[in-house]
Amino acid sequence: MKSALLTLLLFATPFVAAQNLKFKSDYEGSRSSTLKLETELLEGKFSGNHQTLVLKLQNVSKRNIQLHEGSIQLVDITGKGAILCGHNELTLEPGDKITLELSNCNIDSYRGLFQLRREYSSRQLFYGDATFLRNKVFKLVIASEEVKFLTDL
Repeated sequence: MKSALLTLLLFATPFVAAQNLKFKSDYEGSRSSTLKLETELLEGKFSGNHQTLVLKLQNVSKRNIQLHEGSIQLVDITGKGAILCGHNELTLEPGDKITLELSNCNIDSYRGLFQLRREYSSRQLFYGDATFLRNKVFKLVIASEEVKFLTDL
């Protein structure tokens, strides 16, 4: 009886929970749910789905890094993308570490991240929309730093 009720609740849920994406650094690289990033100023890693991107950063430079609305963007190779929100104006001093949970700043847009919708009513609709994400190049821009990567399912 309990399992039947649980199954009914799962199928009655109006929206599919966020679908985790896989990332890789190049075409031959192995895919993973997290991807390390390393630039001249920043080190860290990120993971994400079509709704949010979790970004863990450390300032490895000898200068302060200013982050403000508009300073973190996720764009594809054509330049389409989203400015990411989830942080107030902040300063990362040398050695500082931070974890940010980011989403599309444009709350009026029906788009989430990676040019996908914010919500899906079924896994089939999500995977139907997301098939173009196999080996698609994206760029994560953090202040003046850029990290290129590929997406996968």
